[in-house]
Amino acid sequence: MSALHCILLMFLIYFSKTSANSVCDKFALSSVDALVHKQINSRAIFHREENFNSLDGYINIDVVRANASRLCTGMVKNFPALESLAFINANLTEIEPGTFQDVPRLKKVYLSVNLIKHLPRGVFNTVPSIKIIYLSRNEIETIEDAAFSLMPNLKSVHLDHNKLTSLSGNVFFGSPLISQVDFSHNELTSINRNSFDDLRPSSHISHIDIFLQSNKINSIDSEALRPLKPVNLYLQRNEITRLSEIITALREKSRVYLENNKVTCVPDDALQIIKATDLKVYLRNNPVQCECVERIDNILDEESRGELNVVTTLPCNVDFPFFGNNL
Repeated sequence: MSALHCILLMFLIYFSKTSANSVCDKFALSSVDALVHKQINSRAIFHREENFNSLDGYINIDVVRANASRLCTGMVKNFPALESLAFINANLTEIEPGTFQDVPRLKKVYLSVNLIKHLPRGVFNTVPSIKIIYLSRNEIETIEDAAFSLMPNLKSVHLDHNKLTSLSGNVFFGSPLISQVDFSHNELTSINRNSFDDLRPSSHISHIDIFLQSNKINSIDSEALRPLKPVNLYLQRNEITRLSEIITALREKSRVYLENNKVTCVPDDALQIIKATDLKVYLRNNPVQCECVERIDNILDEESRGELNVVTTLPCNVDFPFFGNNL
């Protein structure tokens, strides 16, 4: 066999394998078990071995068994009444752009406890009615830019318990109602200056909740926080040692939860900001040095506008669990 024939044969074998792996089974949902609701408060109905497409008259569909490992383009199509769809613990590994088509009332999507590794754009942002997305407990490592962009009704996205190592700051732009994002229990080590560039809700959203607890974050660029509205920033159980970059960048009425980190002291510039502004900082179970605890007590008093809640893990003679004005 000539070298040319060998190369051609190898190409054909590779192409056939690639094609086989890329073909999505359009009939994978031809037999599913699902709990469905006809109305919001109606009794749940269980369908066994039903064609998924025959459930198009229900407002809530919870698929509890399916043979699909991938949700293909157009697989959820022409469901005019559907408001809530769940594929939880369904062994999904992939979801393609255009999966959801002609679902004008779809508000909630639950895809938790699956094996999805990558989120492409074009899955959710083609459905303007979506408000809440649950992607908790997958294996998501990458999110394509604009995956959640230009979604006029999107309020909340849950990406906790995944494998994210960075935040691009370019996935939520143009979604004016976004007010809650959950990145807790991932593998983040830092927050860079662009990480939250896309979190710009409209003026009538009073604050935003950002959940980052139980990562490995040890540094936060203050420029990442400056553009944000008042924020509830959940940073418990990380590896943060410095507070100035966080406190000096936050707006009035923000709340920061820093329990179980590695903070040893609160710098004077941060204390002065807490004293003068309506910030609340929760710093329990950190190794705050005893002399720092005493200095905090000297700077903050009953006239302070903000709050600093401190409980050190060190054996200080006096522990001051709370400083500031309890508003």
